[in-house]
Amino acid sequence: MRGISLARHHGVAYPSFVPAGVLKLLAILLLLIAALDACRTAPVPAVAPVAAAPVVGDRGRGGECELAPGPVAAAGTLTVALPGSVDPAHAPVPASDAERLVFPQLYEPLVHIDCAGRMVPGLAESWSVDSAGRRWTFTLRRDAQFWDGAPVTAQDVLSSWRTRAPLLARHTVAPSSRELRVDPPGSLPVTWFAEAALVVTKPAPDGGWPIGAGAYWASGRTVTDALVAQPVSKQGTPLAAVAFREFAGTDPRDLLDQGVNLLLTDDPTVVTYAATGPQLFTVALPWSRRYLLVAPSGAAPDSLERQDLARAVHAEARAGTGLACLPPDSSDAATATPILPPRRLVYDRTDPTARELAERLVARGVLGAGVPAVGLAPADFVAARRGNNARAYVIAVPFATACDILTITGETRVQPLIDTRSYAVVRRGMPRLLLDADGTVRLMPR
Repeated sequence: MRGISLARHHGVAYPSFVPAGVLKLLAILLLLIAALDACRTAPVPAVAPVAAAPVVGDRGRGGECELAPGPVAAAGTLTVALPGSVDPAHAPVPASDAERLVFPQLYEPLVHIDCAGRMVPGLAESWSVDSAGRRWTFTLRRDAQFWDGAPVTAQDVLSSWRTRAPLLARHTVAPSSRELRVDPPGSLPVTWFAEAALVVTKPAPDGGWPIGAGAYWASGRTVTDALVAQPVSKQGTPLAAVAFREFAGTDPRDLLDQGVNLLLTDDPTVVTYAATGPQLFTVALPWSRRYLLVAPSGAAPDSLERQDLARAVHAEARAGTGLACLPPDSSDAATATPILPPRRLVYDRTDPTARELAERLVARGVLGAGVPAVGLAPADFVAARRGNNARAYVIAVPFATACDILTITGETRVQPLIDTRSYAVVRRGMPRLLLDADGTVRLMPR
């Protein structure tokens, strides 16, 4: 296995890092903000309405959203399995399932939305919103700090937003070092303040991972590095470091036999196997991913047998319902647009569920006879979408995507197919794990 290690930061000296590429994300964050109420979709099922004031006074106490209560094993190095590689150039906005597991440990937004749909503290200790639900005021925690020990200020937040969400930053002011006021021209869904693009970072002096304010700092340049640093708390109590290990191509059950501490999987056979281990327990994560059939030419059928599609995939799935829309496309496609005949159903070949769906749709002839399923590498898949070089696409989007940014125009038709979720397989003795509404698992070392 290959890996990258994280060390808990408690005032330790900040090592040098290598410059990360600047991400082009959420440049259109507020383009349609005035029309939010007109295009907002139905609320995500199983997530309660979000409170406008803190409901969890102690940051990190998650109640029913806490996955691993109980005694913690002696400090050392905990191993977390990753389904793929991690690229620091993408930080802090994840571009893969592996990065969605790593980056939330390194970077923190103002608030989180927990598994019960509650707005809970992140870098902000309190917040308020006016009666119209439009103007927000956030107060930062007094102890909020970056990996290098520097305090996080409201100006730092605003600087981060200017980089990754410039239109939102245009409607934000910092009247003091700990206060932010957001006054957009229309109401914002509160989930936006928990988005990865709105975490707080600053450039590293020597490059590499952007400096974050999360619970851990990264000590490896890429996922192929296996550097380990032992963290020590301010009180001198040893705390466990975390080593992320890539297991692509390895049977996850073998990793459990080798003692991995945390593994996320959507494979029911792995969940069944984990039930046989007395030191392991499994937790069903929220439904976090929706698969869509997107047809730029309007060729999508009026109705689909979604229950049949849910049975056709290996992952735990249910029939998708309701309207869905796409998030802003911020992927950096490094390859040219592939030349494809338009009569093809295209999917990301690294996503087995997308492949199973595409094959089932083709077998049922939903796009007509003679339309094959074609799997493309991720960058080529993005390029094909941008160039509209296929009859239709099977696309996975986060279940809690900010659908208020509607990027589908013209003849495009979108049909929800299925929703999927993963399971967390946890070895007893792990530090507390907090679960967010979007399926994010956050390690809490204290």
